Amino acid sequence: HLGDVQANSGQTDEAATCFDAALVTARTLGAPDLECTILNSLGSLHESLGQLDSALRHYEDALVIARASGNRRWEAGSLGNLAQLLATKGNHSAAEHLYFDAIVIARTLHDRRWEGNARCNLGITCLVLGKLAEARQQLDLALTIARELGLRRLESVTLCNLGIVADANGDTDDARHAFERAIAVAKAVGDRRSEGQFLTYLGSLDGRHGDYPRARDRLSTAESLLESVSDRLSLGFLLSCRAEVEHWAGAGTTAREFLSRAERLALELCPESGSEFGVTLARARQALS
Repeated sequence: HLGDVQANSGQTDEAATCFDAALVTARTLGAPDLECTILNSLGSLHESLGQLDSALRHYEDALVIARASGNRRWEAGSLGNLAQLLATKGNHSAAEHLYFDAIVIARTLHDRRWEGNARCNLGITCLVLGKLAEARQQLDLALTIARELGLRRLESVTLCNLGIVADANGDTDDARHAFERAIAVAKAVGDRRSEGQFLTYLGSLDGRHGDYPRARDRLSTAESLLESVSDRLSLGFLLSCRAEVEHWAGAGTTAREFLSRAERLALELCPESGSEFGVTLARARQALS
């Protein structure tokens, strides 16, 4: 639990130390349920740092242990986390199948929390695969679950995802409203990482519609938030978005500065070409060329 608190506060080295110590204890005790919890926390930590291969290994280890010990709840959770990582790497078709597997298990267990999480992430995967109607359907179901169970963080993430879907469909007002509600919920629960991520989407939306002062203000705030929690993958995506916004605003020198920063992060993190960071970075490069 201390590791989780430290990870959410950006104390990544301290969090890794706590998780490693907890993992040794769990294995000494022969506690597979606890081991699954820790491995998934380690996976999440490495994923936020852009260390995707390490994250993949932790999620896969957790899935093996969950299945061997008959812990179907963590089987569903590990499948969901593994699917999310595959989506981050750009393998959306594989992610879609794993999300559906996770939902089947969650519904069998009547575990609506895991079902809601899986449906929320599946919604974005469906959008990337061009299944707009199904994306909206999955996100509406996730939002209902989040509100009925009082899961505020899931509510905020689902609202953001609904904003992304609305934006892709050209519904600018609906997208802006969804992003603003998502940011308000993230602020209310003190989730700085999510607040920074949501502000990135809203700032980019403002930039695309020519409101450059507001876009810059939102993106600057988002950058500070993401730096405070050491979310380097989201930071790379944000810097790519900032390069695009400055390009649209006609500030070529500033745009190239942000692009250069994004490229330096990309050299360290090696984002997949189909990932959100990879796609946005390539688009910014093309625009500035």
